[in-house]
Amino acid sequence: MMLKIKDQIISLLSKGDKDFWDILKAIDVPIKNVCKVLQDLLDDGTLTLEANKFHLTKTLSLKEKHEQKDAIKKFHEISKLRPEIKPEFFQTPILESDVFKRVEFMRSRQDLENQKIAILGDDDLLSLAISLATAETEVLVLEIDKSLVEFINKAANEHGLNVKALEYNAAKPIPAHLKEKFDTFITDPVETLLGLKVCLSRGASLLKSNGVMYFGLTMLETPLNIWQEVERALLDMNFVITDIMRNFSFYEPTEYDIKALRQNLSLPFLEKIEKPRKPWYRSSFIRAEAIGKPKPLIEVEIEFTKEFYFDDYQVTFYSDESST
Repeated sequence: MMLKIKDQIISLLSKGDKDFWDILKAIDVPIKNVCKVLQDLLDDGTLTLEANKFHLTKTLSLKEKHEQKDAIKKFHEISKLRPEIKPEFFQTPILESDVFKRVEFMRSRQDLENQKIAILGDDDLLSLAISLATAETEVLVLEIDKSLVEFINKAANEHGLNVKALEYNAAKPIPAHLKEKFDTFITDPVETLLGLKVCLSRGASLLKSNGVMYFGLTMLETPLNIWQEVERALLDMNFVITDIMRNFSFYEPTEYDIKALRQNLSLPFLEKIEKPRKPWYRSSFIRAEAIGKPKPLIEVEIEFTKEFYFDDYQVTFYSDESST
């Protein structure tokens, strides 16, 4: 915990000098711990305290700032080559700019650098963005879509990124050699109650003690009673929610948006509605932290029945009936 506080303080001060109260305002941990870390950083010369402000003796270099801009540019070039979106796998990538919003938020919470990160489902290509933004991080992707697995591995190899993708179906338990091996877990789960419990349980199985979980959750297809059940599930798995970034991620609009609504709602007026021309579907980005060892609710193999994918509120899944 103290190491994370240290990293948070250094990250904060890399943006400029701050007084004591600014630091307390920015960091959500016990005051006692912040004060202890500040004293340690002063004692080892990492910080100085002058004119009532803390100053970082080593600031982010121009080279490192250019590298961050280069990461965004390179990610854009890689993303243009990605495989075609497959709606049967619930693939709805978020905007490229929002991919890096997630990266920077994770960085601000010290869940990025020098971490082992696992991602369940990566149609957003977040794994590549993370590795482009910080070379010290090891990323594993567990993905059901074989073509996406191959693409991620090919891109990682070509660009020297510390990313590996494995073909994996969340119906299966987490392989034993991967359990309790990761610091951070990220997913955009299926938003039925069963889907959420399974996806978050797989994440809990992957995480070490005091690990951190990130996931997207909407209010468009997840009513408040399901949010309440998710909170209960997290508590039962030994997690506490630390952050909810409301409407943090917007998704690329596609022709499937209106097709899905027509197919699932069968309302006459929808036949007159054109496909969306700007982003509209959004999710909140939730961070939860384990208190000690995570306790997954579901560790066994399950069957992907209709209950896993559908409930009364899931209306954006499009099934190409002509191919069945």
